[in-house]
Amino acid sequence: MQIQPRQSAGPSDCRSAEERLRECYRRLQILSRRLVEVQENERRSIARELHDEIGQTLTVAQLNLQTAAQSPAASSILPQLRASLEAVDKVLEQVHDISLNLRPSMLDDLGLQAALHWYFTKQTALAGLRVEFHVESPERRLDPIIETECFRIAQEALTNVIRHAQAKLLKVSLTADDKYLHLRVRDDGIGFEVAPEREKAVLGASLGLLSMEERASLAGGELEHISSPGKGTEVHAWFPLRTSASDKSTRLHANEILESTHSRYSR
Repeated sequence: MQIQPRQSAGPSDCRSAEERLRECYRRLQILSRRLVEVQENERRSIARELHDEIGQTLTVAQLNLQTAAQSPAASSILPQLRASLEAVDKVLEQVHDISLNLRPSMLDDLGLQAALHWYFTKQTALAGLRVEFHVESPERRLDPIIETECFRIAQEALTNVIRHAQAKLLKVSLTADDKYLHLRVRDDGIGFEVAPEREKAVLGASLGLLSMEERASLAGGELEHISSPGKGTEVHAWFPLRTSASDKSTRLHANEILESTHSRYSR
């Protein structure tokens, strides 16, 4: 039997493979965006449930305890009532913080700029950091996925500063040009070597750097870390300024892919 020599792939085959790879990547990006939307909707639902149901029930308990503590008949158990009131106050505060951290209602109601200002002001005060803001973002509301991912990246950047940077000052800027929204979070902390830390992250030592890059990518943007030992760190993320029409088209396409995938595997 004569063995035919194996033919190498021609230019058309390579182009076809590249096109398939690009299509797979595009579909993965669309599905990833849809998954982020689903996750944020769940966060919003849980946050609302915590605030509306559990928060209101605890408020009723708080009012009842306050009324009981003012009764002359409660003098013998007044210390216990006051201790219970303090416990309820603490739980109410924790529920409020968890609800806001899950999904700040301010992000949905007032937008990215207000949510970032509120979050950084609150968290830096608790951590003993000074913070400076510089905002020149568009007045109109942005693509929801961009607002969400930009906010989450800022959250992660602040968490890293508080945990690792030993910083005293934090500078946050949110600006826009004709094509991109830019988020910059810079600290005056100890800094680090970016390349070795990123290699550790790729090996699974820490997901912080990679998760921020992935979040930027999901919104069609990019992210870079600029740092060196002793010179602080800057997280710079930039996102394309999409129109609401293109965002709607993307969501419709994501739903079509999900339905197509579901029907294929349910046969």
